[in-house]
Amino acid sequence: MIRMGELEPKNRHPISEDDVREANDGIEAKLGLRPLPEESGRVEKATADAYTLLLVEGRAFAVLEGPDTETILPTLRALMEHRPTEHNVTVDMGAVPYLRNGADVMSPGITDADASIQEGDVVWISDEEHGAPLGIGHALIDGASMVEAEKGKAIATWHYVGDELWSVQA
Repeated sequence: MIRMGELEPKNRHPISEDDVREANDGIEAKLGLRPLPEESGRVEKATADAYTLLLVEGRAFAVLEGPDTETILPTLRALMEHRPTEHNVTVDMGAVPYLRNGADVMSPGITDADASIQEGDVVWISDEEHGAPLGIGHALIDGASMVEAEKGKAIATWHYVGDELWSVQA
């Protein structure tokens, strides 16, 4: 999980349209969206501590590499601008304060989950009142079990509002 703090992007440089398409393909395979603009020169690659990031207008939109991930993942900023249609898990409002502090998601707080979610899938977490993205994580159980289970962890939270990736602005 990403911790609180601030990251400062360094070694910024534009990436090719082919690299952007490849990154979008990876994100689309996980969440069904293509958040990176494919026009030339709009996406930059940068490093920030142990992370390799893709930036759009100075904001982190994807993580290529990091201590907690081996594959490309979108950031919450990307999800806020380009809402995915797949792999959503909705939590009740009682779970929101815990999620904002980086807690894993427990099954009792889940009110709805995409039935296609399988254990190990990347999922995005939203609240039931606003539908806004609050976190990204990895499913520990399938979508149907998330809603039905009365106890236990359902999602290992990877990125959440307020963590160090959230604050990346270059």
